[in-house]
Amino acid sequence: MKSNLLLIGLFAVGSLFLNGCNQDDDDDDNNDAPNGFTYDGTFYDAELFGIYTFQQGTYDLRIELSTAAGWNSTAQQVTGGPFTMLRLNAITYQDGNTPGAGTYTFSQSATTPGTISADTESFWLNFDYSTLTSDPSPNVVGGSLEISVDGSEYILDYTLTMSDGKTITGHYKGERDYLYMT
Repeated sequence: MKSNLLLIGLFAVGSLFLNGCNQDDDDDDNNDAPNGFTYDGTFYDAELFGIYTFQQGTYDLRIELSTAAGWNSTAQQVTGGPFTMLRLNAITYQDGNTPGAGTYTFSQSATTPGTISADTESFWLNFDYSTLTSDPSPNVVGGSLEISVDGSEYILDYTLTMSDGKTITGHYKGERDYLYMT
């Protein structure tokens, strides 16, 4: 009887230990975080992650996260509106057409490697290409963006301060949906 109780006790302790380890692994890998961003208490599901790269200008690339349904390669724009989009201009840590891994901090104009900036078209709520209108939207005025790159997969985590005093917090994990080069 004592040996049965001892075996049951060891089994219970082992189960707790294994479950504890599995729980820690789940917490560390952030797989459950949805792709999208929260602004003013509303979550916007980011269906697309794309990059515009520029051959000249004050920044190297433009990172776009959008609720749009798809990318129209002929028109070179997102499709399926109205949609909500967040756009950040960035200077990469490395040469090339894609953003490098690292922490990008906000700057009024992104001219230093490792910075992001935004213009008056940095955040659109319910943008409609057919009428070229959107709901009134604040501008991005501060914050940071953390990028990790693993092969073709990107992980983006960001917290942005808006001109209306509110914040945008977001996460994206997945492959790039489009790359547009000018």
